[in-house]
Amino acid sequence: MTKGIHDERDPRTTLDDESLEEASTNRFPVVANQKRGKDGFAIWGGMFGAVALGALTLYLMSEARQTASPQPKQDEEMPAIAELQPPNVPQNAVTLVDPLGNSVMGVQPSTVPGGQSVPPVTPPPMATVLPSPSTNYEPRTTDPRSPALILDDYADRLQRRNASRQASAGDVQTTPIGLNNDELFGMRAGEGGSSSATPMANPAATIVAGTLIPAVLETAINSDLPGYTRAFVSQDVRSFDNKTVLLPRGSRLIGQYKSGVAAGQKRAYVIWTRAIRPDGISIDLGSPGTDGAGQTGLPGKVNSHFFQRFGAAILLSVVGALGSRSNDGVVIASGTSAASVAAQSSANIPPTIRVVQGQAVKIFVARDLDFTDALGANL
Repeated sequence: MTKGIHDERDPRTTLDDESLEEASTNRFPVVANQKRGKDGFAIWGGMFGAVALGALTLYLMSEARQTASPQPKQDEEMPAIAELQPPNVPQNAVTLVDPLGNSVMGVQPSTVPGGQSVPPVTPPPMATVLPSPSTNYEPRTTDPRSPALILDDYADRLQRRNASRQASAGDVQTTPIGLNNDELFGMRAGEGGSSSATPMANPAATIVAGTLIPAVLETAINSDLPGYTRAFVSQDVRSFDNKTVLLPRGSRLIGQYKSGVAAGQKRAYVIWTRAIRPDGISIDLGSPGTDGAGQTGLPGKVNSHFFQRFGAAILLSVVGALGSRSNDGVVIASGTSAASVAAQSSANIPPTIRVVQGQAVKIFVARDLDFTDALGANL
């Protein structure tokens, strides 16, 4: 029983000695029995083929580049220069001097077979052109295209004219000559001679220069285009003696602002031209608008239009930088020139200043405002 079970589990018991020895021999797959030398030969052959293909590609590229831009030959660059052959001069030629002192060529006397000499043939004298007295042969020392220096003497001429007018009027005080605009502006405080004090005609009906009128904007301001604006007085403005209310609260103010803001400017410039009281009395102001601290101009939100000014130039610069990787000089030059043109055309866009509605402002009174004629009977 045990032997039967053992025979079913181990088939070697049924084999003879020769079959058992053959079955006990180690066997490997057919692929493992192939020689490795063939694989190494294939690898080296592939590497050699890749190197040969790369060398052939480089050679064809260099040949195409030389064909696209041929170099001029030295013979073509340097044209042949014909050698100047001296004219045939006879052997018996001599140099003669004519009566005018010019050198001419002559021929020595030759002999004939009979022993007689033949006189030389003298060429006719050449006419000498004498320079005319009106001809000027002096070399030109100036270039017509040379830059010229242009002097703007308008300010000097204006000062001389004012000085002559003051001298003709008998005024000893004259305006100095040769001052710049800043120096002339600084001299305005001391113009003229001595000043005399004069009493104010009606202090109870006058708003003196330098008074700050508080107001509130009724309309917004946008500096893209010039236009008008409106405000109303937020506090009563009294006379010089502080007894009479000359501009009551609620009076309407009319102003005008300009466009064309310069680069870096952050304030809108407003000129208030007219004030209208609730009872219908109006007066011309001609005074600038200020902020709460008295600084000229109204502060607002500034839009510099950065992307509109430089967006196209930045985009074209990026495109040109990407195109430069292809080593194409035409693409690089065209991208750079397009970027410069776009930057020049859009760089002149001025900034925009917006002042919101309801902002508190002040008006700096630039001259005395006299209400005597309008309020004479009511004072």
